This record gives sequence, C-alpha cells and structure tokens, in this order.
Amino acid sequence: MEDKELVIRIRNSLKAGRSRSEITRSMMEKGYKLEYTEALIRKARRPKIILITSIIIAVVVISLLTAFFAVFDDQPTTISGELGIALNSPLDGFYVIFGEKTDELTQLNMSNDTQELEEIYIEDIEITPDFIKYLLQEIGALESLHKNPITREIPMINFKIEDVEYNAAFEDILEVSEGLNPEADIQFNSNKEAIVRATLDDNPAVIFKESVIEGTTMIETMAGEADLFVKGYLTLYDSLK
Repeated sequence: MEDKELVIRIRNSLKAGRSRSEITRSMMEKGYKLEYTEALIRKARRPKIILITSIIIAVVVISLLTAFFAVFDDQPTTISGELGIALNSPLDGFYVIFGEKTDELTQLNMSNDTQELEEIYIEDIEITPDFIKYLLQEIGALESLHKNPITREIPMINFKIEDVEYNAAFEDILEVSEGLNPEADIQFNSNKEAIVRATLDDNPAVIFKESVIEGTTMIETMAGEADLFVKGYLTLYDSLK
C-alpha cells in the first residue's frame, strides 16, 4: 500500500476518533515499523496543524493591523473637523412636556431655573440630524469606531425612530443623512420619547443605555461579526450593556 493511501486511512481514523496509540498499535500489528508509522501519523495530522497555525497567524495579523491603524493612521471622526469641539444638545434651553398637548399651557410646578426655559411639547419636536450626532458623540461612538484596517471601509449606523430614518457615516467628519443605508453595520430601532429623554438628560449615555437594556431601543446587526470587531463595535456594545 502506498504512503499516500496509508496517510489518508490514518487521517480518516483520526477523524473517527481513534487515538494515536490505537493507530500505532494497529499499524505495528500489520508489520509496519514504529518509525515509519510515526512518520505517517505526522503527515496525516499536518493539514490540521497548518490550518490552526494559519488561523492563529491571521488573528494576530488582524489584531496588529487594527491596533496600528487605530493608533497611527486613523484620526477619530469629529463633529466639525476639529478635535475637542463638542456638539451641544439640540434641546438646550427647552423644557419638554411629555404629556398630551392642550389648547392652554399647563401650569407646572417648576424651579426658578426651569422657568427660564422655553416650554415645548414632545409632539412639536422634530428629530433632526443634530439629535443623531449628539447621541453618537455622547455614547462614545466617535472614539470607539474606526475604519476596517484591511478594507478601509468606514463604520455606518442606521437610526429608525418610528417613521424617521437616518444613517450616520463615520468619515473624517460625521455625516448624517436621511434614509436607511443598506450598507450600514448596525441599526438602532427606537422611538421618539427614548431619543428625546436621552438628549434632554445631563447623562445621555446612561439614559440611552437604559433604553437599550429595557428593550425600548433595539440594536440590529447588519454586518458580519468579523467586520464589526475590526471596526470597534465591541467597545461600543460593551458601553451599552
């Protein structure tokens, strides 16, 4: 029997769950020498070893590339093109009334500070791109996400807030456009009240995280796990758990 055929038979035996010692004993009973048998077993196991080694090398290379581009190549996405410039809440200066709108303004028990704010009913608030930019800034997405180090594809996130739809592209400057992008990596599905409450609060990230935990805001993954990993979404997910 040729070496190639023996190697194939040994490989099949290993796949079937037979141990190395069992195969060795069986081969020696058939008259094959120990050194020859060991050499055949090594050949039979080589593809598996090569595969495992290749996977380990690939993971190491991707990790090194991700670290390199995150540290040396990619500048964080910014709101205005300048690092350190933050966007203020689009609801600064407003006191939001979450109850039903009436013909007459409701007399509310408010503090002196609150009385200086302009009253607005939630139904009169329009969710604009600034709401999306502000929330992404506050939940740490600008710092967490970066281009895929291999394909150089940028992170993209969809927002579906009832009947309002936006997509955010993490270019050098954060771009938010109307509509859902089929190429997005993830999608936030939420409602107007959850977005307004998070935007209104002094700790938007905490309120937004609570809406995710409670199920009011859902995260839908659209890209593959590998792509999400190298773009930094794991860090973003961890901050929202």
